[in-house]
Amino acid sequence: MIKILDKYRCCGCHACASSCPKQCITMIPDEEGFLYPQVNMDECIDCHLCEKVCPCLNDKNRQSPQVVFAAKNLNEFQRLSSSSGGVFYLLAEYVLKQNGVVFGARFSKKWEVEHTYVESLEDLSLLLGSKYVQSAIGESFVRAKDFLKAGKLVLFCGTPCQISGFKNFLHKEYDNLITVDLICHGVPSPLVWKRYLERFDINTIGHINFRAKQLDGYSWKKYALVIKDVRGNTLLSQNSHNFFLSSFYMNLSLRPSCFKCSSKGGKSRSDFTIGDFWGIQNINPKLDDDKGISLLMVNSQVAKDIVDRLNLYKEEVQYEECIKNNIMFISSTNEPKERILFWKKFWTNDISVAESYIASLKPSLLCRLVNKFTGLIKRIK
Repeated sequence: MIKILDKYRCCGCHACASSCPKQCITMIPDEEGFLYPQVNMDECIDCHLCEKVCPCLNDKNRQSPQVVFAAKNLNEFQRLSSSSGGVFYLLAEYVLKQNGVVFGARFSKKWEVEHTYVESLEDLSLLLGSKYVQSAIGESFVRAKDFLKAGKLVLFCGTPCQISGFKNFLHKEYDNLITVDLICHGVPSPLVWKRYLERFDINTIGHINFRAKQLDGYSWKKYALVIKDVRGNTLLSQNSHNFFLSSFYMNLSLRPSCFKCSSKGGKSRSDFTIGDFWGIQNINPKLDDDKGISLLMVNSQVAKDIVDRLNLYKEEVQYEECIKNNIMFISSTNEPKERILFWKKFWTNDISVAESYIASLKPSLLCRLVNKFTGLIKRIK
């Protein structure tokens, strides 16, 4: 039976709840808004299947990628519409054109973030773009397994811990499965996001973009959170001064397990790993046009067979070089001591109290985080 005694040891991947043969595990939000498993003891049969699929309880060895690319989608509009280089669109398109299904994160009608699947290119836009909130897996693991058993080609995209949990849940390899994980900084609280959205009338929101680039007047390196109403009018357009993004960047609203992630460094065994190629200006300056470049890690033979079929410009880079500025692939983010006080401020009835707190410590905390990051880079070098 799964029992959470240490919240640093639960990533909320839903593998335990999805695996329970008695369906007696429910994912319940805690006071920070993160989901944790709760077992109905009256129905539990002590099969221990929930423990066997938990990625936090079943650590794997690290795995380096087989080949690494700096990559960009050759369709300029798709690239500019994407968070980085537009690689996910091409992978999803490849699967959908073979009558497959694609799983990823989308906004719900209430602008919460949840996992779902699409079966057409027309619906693919629902899954595009970064969403800086931990997504609720719900029934996605179960539905994906049903598609796999039916012989459908399935692409499943998620954070490393979600992919780890999903592959543990499956218990076997499937030839018709392609998995994609992300270079993950950490997942912010759904509760902080929900409280933040209370300043808007969610019924009038028509579009949210966490990584607005050129199409909204920003760029890949200087992106912003943009919220528009149903008529296309801009309700919010902010970057470094935004409360929600600041709480994320400063690690204040991240899930506890993100500070001790058990799925870093290729432990998820995904076929592809994608993310922003930070530091590309130092490795290949000609690709640094500030429109978005993807760091694309090819981790399996399945991925090798696919990557050359995509409408993708790619240049191979050395793993050791790219990892210097993309350390989140192998390292967990640092937990700031200010996190405790942030949550105390947040739990007051007025979110502006937490907002004022972030504003008061922002410069000094950011400097400390930069210094820690710089020191870590030096040690790796």
